[in-house]
Amino acid sequence: MSRLHEYNLSAEDLIDFGTCIPGCFAILRTTDSVNKSTWEVTIGEVSGINGGAVTESFSCHQSLYPYLLHYCHSVPKVRVYEPNGLDCKGRNRINHGVTVCHVDSSASGPGHCAFIALGHSP
Repeated sequence: MSRLHEYNLSAEDLIDFGTCIPGCFAILRTTDSVNKSTWEVTIGEVSGINGGAVTESFSCHQSLYPYLLHYCHSVPKVRVYEPNGLDCKGRNRINHGVTVCHVDSSASGPGHCAFIALGHSP
């Protein structure tokens, strides 16, 4: 199993990080908002990266600080998916997302915010 790596990065550091840390085989994926909708959405087509095969991911999330800071971490066993968000009324595509399924969360503690929010455990 690969070692978990974690970083807290400023916006400027994130740019440098994105070009040198993950390695030359990295593929950048990001959620984009097509129409910047505030409507209710539903999930449309979902495509699995590498056919949904288990891979390694390095993810960055915005953190709540008085300034823009990103929490970046590696996850050794994940499945990566790209779902399309559709508006519930016209079923038009309003965004394209990236989501990660953590295949093995046993290395995370039970107090992790994701487990608390979802009411689950590792």
